[in-house]
Amino acid sequence: MASNNHQGATCSRCGCELEILALLHQLTQSLVNKAWRDIQGNQIHSTLQHINEAWSLMHSQEVAKCGLVASVLSENLTAIHLWSQRLAKLQKES
Repeated sequence: MASNNHQGATCSRCGCELEILALLHQLTQSLVNKAWRDIQGNQIHSTLQHINEAWSLMHSQEVAKCGLVASVLSENLTAIHLWSQRLAKLQKES
């Protein structure tokens, strides 16, 4: 991890500020948690809103899995295909 005296710690790989990255990760996790709660409450429309917002912040397997579950529950074949592709791509990359 590289750092600069005038800024916060930065990623040695890409140079992003680690504090901002951590905040994005926390916000994404919060949205995913809300989405899973909405799934349990059968509030699929709200789930899809939360998960799409989470995806716009961070592409992760957890986000893709939640999106896939929500799509299956909403019986949206286009969304099922989209989230399946996203999840498969992320799994292949890891």
